[in-house]
Order: sequence, then C-alpha cells, then structure tokens
Amino acid sequence: MTRSSENRLVGAVCAAHFVSHYHMMLLAPLFPVIRADLGVSYTELGIALTLFNIVGAALQTPAGFLVDRIGARTLLIGALVLSSAAYLMVGATPVFWVLLTMFTVAGVANAVYHPADYAILSTRVAKERIGRAFSLHNFAGIFGSAAAPPTLLLLERYFGWRGAFAGAAILGFIIAAAMTSYREAPTSRADASGSTHNRWVG
Repeated sequence: MTRSSENRLVGAVCAAHFVSHYHMMLLAPLFPVIRADLGVSYTELGIALTLFNIVGAALQTPAGFLVDRIGARTLLIGALVLSSAAYLMVGATPVFWVLLTMFTVAGVANAVYHPADYAILSTRVAKERIGRAFSLHNFAGIFGSAAAPPTLLLLERYFGWRGAFAGAAILGFIIAAAMTSYREAPTSRADASGSTHNRWVG
C-alpha cells in the first residue's frame, strides 16, 4: 500500500469513528424537544440510551469474531448503514416504541465499530505509523462527540428534531458510500505467524 492510499484508508476509518460517536450523542442534546413532542418522561427516553448501550456492550465481542470471519470493511459499512437507517426511521416515525426499537438496532451497529476499526488499522497501516493512526482514530471519535451537540441543536432550530435525526443519518450514509467506493487491491501485512489477514476488503 502506498503512503497516500494508507492516508486515505486512515481517513475513512476515522470518518466512520467520527460518525459512530456523533450518533452516540444524538439523543441527549435533543431530550427536551423530543420529550415534549412524544409526551414521554426523561426516564422513558433514558430507556432508549440504556438499550443502546447494553446491546452495544453485549455484542461487541461477537462482533469481533464476525470481523475475523466476514471482514472489517463489510461490517463497518453495514454498521454505518444500519445505524443511519435506524435514526432516519426515528425521525420519520416519531412514535416512542419505534424510537426504543431503533435505538436497540443502533446498539447492534455500534458494537461493530471498535473491533472493525482496530482490525483495519492494525493490519493495513505500516508498523512505524500505527501509533499515529490510532491517535487520529481516537481524536476523530472525541471530535464526533464534541461536534454533535452544537450541530444537532442548530439543525433542530431550523428543521426540528426530526430533521436533526435525518441530518445525522445522511452523514452516516455519505461515509458508508465513500467507504464502499474505496476499491484498492489488498496488500495486507503478515502477522507474527507468517499468515496474512485482509480484514479491510473482506
């Protein structure tokens, strides 16, 4: 892999990590307007976050096994599409039980990001630059968490909370499409045992 190709790959993974953290922050800044619109309590809205986090935590290890079997790229794109579709559905169907169901679905998608991201970076980035790649990856996630509240509140001001959810979903679809278009031939680094892994293209 050339240096420019490696940089594009790191950028794509960082963009996916940015979206994952952006999506994680989607509900909290909009609590007051969603609560008023749906006529539910803050406790009931908190159930959605609880389901999201429990499902994401419970499925993270199985997701790691799937990354090894299916391939990180396939699962990462699938996670972006799944979470974006779930949030789009929340905005399009503002019913509380739909919100709970879709946040549970989004929790499934969220379980994929870390095992997929680290599998791609650890097998496709040159050893001497792996520390920088991991640092950029972590920064992208933190930046996503920081960017979400102000941008979501801005979207809500002009388009309502449903529009804010739609905007977050569109962002995920855009990154998924960009990753789908990345078609470089694989040249994976061999591991210590001498075998090679191609978790990016899988």
